Amino acid sequence: MATGLIRDEMNSGTMHYMLTKPIARTEVFFYRIIGYLGIVWPYLIILTLISAIVTGFAGPGDSLFRFSEFGIWLAILFAAMMATLVYGMLFCFLGVMWRYGIILAIPFAAWELGMALLSMGVPDAPILRFSVIGWALIIVDSASMIVWPDMTLLIYSGFSVEGTDALGFESEELIGSEPLQYFYANPGLGNISPFLSMIIATVVLLIQATALLFLGGAIFKGKEIE
Repeated sequence: MATGLIRDEMNSGTMHYMLTKPIARTEVFFYRIIGYLGIVWPYLIILTLISAIVTGFAGPGDSLFRFSEFGIWLAILFAAMMATLVYGMLFCFLGVMWRYGIILAIPFAAWELGMALLSMGVPDAPILRFSVIGWALIIVDSASMIVWPDMTLLIYSGFSVEGTDALGFESEELIGSEPLQYFYANPGLGNISPFLSMIIATVVLLIQATALLFLGGAIFKGKEIE
């Protein structure tokens, strides 16, 4: 969707009418991104809210609803909003740069998918810093450390207590300990606080979005509308 924000109007010729107004092309680029976010962000808010409500009621806890998890869901929502902001800027930029920008977008999408899969197995891999999803996941991992500061101790305790597996056989770990250890990760920015890691990741994503905004606007200025 972001790749065609401007490219589709350039191809159809309707961009001529927009550029007849006294408005800079960088502003046109920016306003198209605002429209894109006006569709994507409400969708993310609704999806995250539904997920938070379902897990809050369905998850085990001492009360009817687990309010403590809302901090994690807010972090997931914020990380997703930052990631889609950068993705929107990037793919709109690719669409302006070339008529068939979607072809350029496919390798970037494949790269981000690969980094997302890598983050589940090797969350501290330095190569993740070269992806948008890697920085977005730092926000989520940092929030999990803030909301659940004793998670490492909980995982260690899970592997130290005998339990039974899904088939009823005795095991040396509680059910769920292994997947919890697999998905839980430290932010991966060294020995700094989770809050500072969250701020750094947010700043990096905003810098990326800003750079892509100016690059996209600069290329759009030099494009001759057919």
